[in-house]
Amino acid sequence: MKKTDVQETKVTIKKVTIKHQFKHAIKIALLASYMALALTACASVAKKPENIDDKVITTSLVGAWVAEPDDKKALPGISNYLKNGRLEYVGFRTKQCTDPQVLVKADWRVQNGVLIIVVQDSTNHAWYPPGMIVEDKVLDINDDHLILENSEGELEYRVRSEACLTEKAR
Repeated sequence: MKKTDVQETKVTIKKVTIKHQFKHAIKIALLASYMALALTACASVAKKPENIDDKVITTSLVGAWVAEPDDKKALPGISNYLKNGRLEYVGFRTKQCTDPQVLVKADWRVQNGVLIIVVQDSTNHAWYPPGMIVEDKVLDINDDHLILENSEGELEYRVRSEACLTEKAR
């Protein structure tokens, strides 16, 4: 074997190694690109409810809403959102909604996807003092269902109804 043959072999091996590394780098880059696209797609789906127009939320909110029966965070009650920006809320002692516990008069508006309620008066100032502000992020709304995120990051589920529900509507 000549000395030049060995050198040529080494060069060939280096070319193969570089070619292999290049292919490997391309595979990694493509995989990273696919993952980035997938994450972007997931993020855009997750962000979609946040992009609901305030006017759409406002129009959709008008009417009566009640808490889902299994929503342990909410007092059973009926919230009636009026077109003029007023809110009338009746809270009941039990899920049967036969014994009113509190009546609340408030103003409401939607700003940057957040439902803002300002209590004007109530029959129980310990629970709902005048001036109390409640801000809930609207995550999703349609003709029948409303999903809110309260200031503690907990989800609250509402159903369009003029009467309390005793069975889960979701």
